[in-house]
Amino acid sequence: MGGKKRRGCTTLLLSKWFMYLYIQTHTMMISPYVYAGLNNTKVHHDSPHILFEKLLSAVTKDFNMPPDVLLSRRRWRDCIYGRQLMAYILRVHYRMTVMKIGRLLKRDHSTILHATKSHYNDYACVPEYREICNRIMIAVGIWPS
Repeated sequence: MGGKKRRGCTTLLLSKWFMYLYIQTHTMMISPYVYAGLNNTKVHHDSPHILFEKLLSAVTKDFNMPPDVLLSRRRWRDCIYGRQLMAYILRVHYRMTVMKIGRLLKRDHSTILHATKSHYNDYACVPEYREICNRIMIAVGIWPS
């Protein structure tokens, strides 16, 4: 009963899998942004605060509310949709980090992740939200997908 114990089988399999992903992404067969959901996006070189101010003015104009209400702790549906759309645009189209977006929107980084994920469901299921998103994206200079 004193045989050798097999250790490292799962570690070996995982390391082979990660090596495969590394080779795929670094030989440009697959873009690393495909895994993050950030492919086919245009990087803007403006200051994050300038981009945020443009986006904030477009969202507040379309939702017809002042910026302090949009950035407040209120849970009104229009406030939620506005913050969610801003988080999505800043994350996916401007490639900002969730920490930076969280600081701009006065929210936690996990809230930004949730808002970004919720955008896809609301965009697909809520026609009013889809129309507002398309209008704001065109106003900011992004082609709606």
